[in-house]
Amino acid sequence: MQSQQKSSLNRQINIDKAYLMNYYVYVRNNESEVRSQTLANIEKERIKRKITQGQLAMKIGVSHKTYYNWINEVRDIPSRKLQRLAKILDVTMEYLLESSTEIERSRENEKFG
Repeated sequence: MQSQQKSSLNRQINIDKAYLMNYYVYVRNNESEVRSQTLANIEKERIKRKITQGQLAMKIGVSHKTYYNWINEVRDIPSRKLQRLAKILDVTMEYLLESSTEIERSRENEKFG
């Protein structure tokens, strides 16, 4: 009886491990998509305002190399700097973090009420 319980418990543990690994991979993949979309939104707004990367870096208070590393996903943008970027670009943090499909959906909602 005990060996059946152990076997059942071991199967459940293996299922739980597999679930956790899949969940971890899912979170990591989506995190990367959100990061990429945020960087794309930042660059879109920078270009729309005709600001160079160097000029924006200076306004944020970082070197051009640091900004370059953020945009090329070498380093993560600290949250305080992301807030500063939103303020400088005159957009919300939510906008910077939105995916392009969410942005389009919200624009359609604004048009049609």
